[in-house]
Amino acid sequence: MVVGSNSEMWVFGANAASTPLSPQPRRYRMAGVEIASQLSLPTALAGGDTTADLVIRLRPLPDRLATPLASGTGWSLDHRDFLLELDGIARIRVRDGREIAVDPAPGTAADDAAAFAVGTGLGVTLLQRGVLPLHAAAVGHRGRAVLLCGVSGAGKSTLAGALCRAGCDFLADDVAALAASVDGPPVVQPDGRALRLHPESIAALDLAARAGSPVRPAVAKRHVAPPTAVPGPLPIGAVFVLAPATPARPAGITAMPVLAAAQALLRHTFRRGLALMIAPAVLTREIATLADSVPVATLVRPQRFADLDATAAAVLAHLDAAW
Repeated sequence: MVVGSNSEMWVFGANAASTPLSPQPRRYRMAGVEIASQLSLPTALAGGDTTADLVIRLRPLPDRLATPLASGTGWSLDHRDFLLELDGIARIRVRDGREIAVDPAPGTAADDAAAFAVGTGLGVTLLQRGVLPLHAAAVGHRGRAVLLCGVSGAGKSTLAGALCRAGCDFLADDVAALAASVDGPPVVQPDGRALRLHPESIAALDLAARAGSPVRPAVAKRHVAPPTAVPGPLPIGAVFVLAPATPARPAGITAMPVLAAAQALLRHTFRRGLALMIAPAVLTREIATLADSVPVATLVRPQRFADLDATAAAVLAHLDAAW
C-alpha cells in the first residue's frame, strides 16, 4: 500500500510484509537520513536520488562485542558499535552511525526485526551522529514544529492525529530528531514513521481508510498515513509534556520554568540511558539550547476519546495566543 500526502510517499502494508528482502537495496528517508535498506521498512518516506548515508542490511552478528565499554541486559557498546540482543527476535548492531546490521532469530519474520531496526536502531544511529532524539510525536502549525513528549501510552500519536484533523501537518511519531539551527531554535526532521495507532484511536479519528500494516506481527497498533505532512524540517515552536488528568490534577496547560523544562526534556530523551553514554555532550548542549529557546509546558489532558477535539483546540488556542 502506498499513500501520498503533500508530495511525500509512505510505503507500507501488504507489499512491505510480503517482500522482506530485495536483491537491490530499497531507498528510504527517515529523520533526515537517506537510507539504503535490504529490509522492507514497515513505514518510511520514499528516498531521494542522493547518495545514501545509512545502510540497513542482513548479516550474521556475534552474540557479544569483543571489548565492550559498557553493557546491560541484552546490549553492549564500544567506541564504534552498539549491539542489541532481542531474545527470539534478532540481533541488531549499529556501527558508526552509518550501518544497521540485522541478524533475525530463526523463524522471525524480517518485518518484525525491521521494526526494531528503525526504532532503537535508528535512535542509536542518530546519537552516534550527534543528533538528539526525543521520545515525542510532532506536528507542524503555522510553520513551526509542535512536540508532544510523553511516556509510552501517554497518547502522543493519538493527540498528534487529532491535531492533524484540526489543521496541523504531520511531522514525526515516537522519535523526533532534533538538529541544530544556525540562527534560531533547533529544527525537527520528518521521521517518516507515519502515525502508529491502536484500533480505538483509528476509529475515534476516522482514519480507517488510511490504516496500513501492523506495527509488529500480532500487535494491535497499525501504521496510519496522516492526512497531510510536512515535507521538510521545521523550527521547534513549542514542546508539550503530556500527563493524564485526574480528580486532583485537572486538565490544562502550565508553562515550565527553564530548569524544570530541561529536566523534563532529559526524561523524555529517546533511550535516555544510552544517550547519556553515547553522546553526553550532545545531550547536554541540545537540551540546554532547547529549554532556553523554546517554551515548554505541561499538558494535562483528559483520557476520553470524546475530549480529543477539545484538547486539540485548546493546544492550538494556546499556541496562537503565544505566537
